[in-house]
Amino acid sequence: MMDGGMMFGMGIWWLVILVLVILAILALVKYLRK
Repeated sequence: MMDGGMMFGMGIWWLVILVLVILAILALVKYLRK
């Protein structure tokens, strides 16, 4: 059960990091294409 909780928490952090990275890449693409 404890392991499952750890995996869930890590999953949330990885999701947040992925979203931030994607937003940063999209911002760069829009800026470079301007």
